[in-house]
Amino acid sequence: GFDMLLCLNGTIYQIDDNFGWMKDDRGLYAIGSGGKIALGALAALLANEHEEREATAIARRTMQISAEYNIYTGGETQIITQKRK
Repeated sequence: GFDMLLCLNGTIYQIDDNFGWMKDDRGLYAIGSGGKIALGALAALLANEHEEREATAIARRTMQISAEYNIYTGGETQIITQKRK
């Protein structure tokens, strides 16, 4: 099976192996073996609204936290940021 995140016209969709899709009203997504941990970390990091951080920095920290708690998360991480026009 697989999970994939697809961004189309500024909207992110999570697609699974039977090509079903989900859209989260909060706009928070995480996939993979550490996805649930990453999603919790992402929600917690974004809860600190007084901290202004770039999306790339938040994604990188989320991956670090996920790797700390999930032995299957690790290695090199590639973060690609797409900006809405």
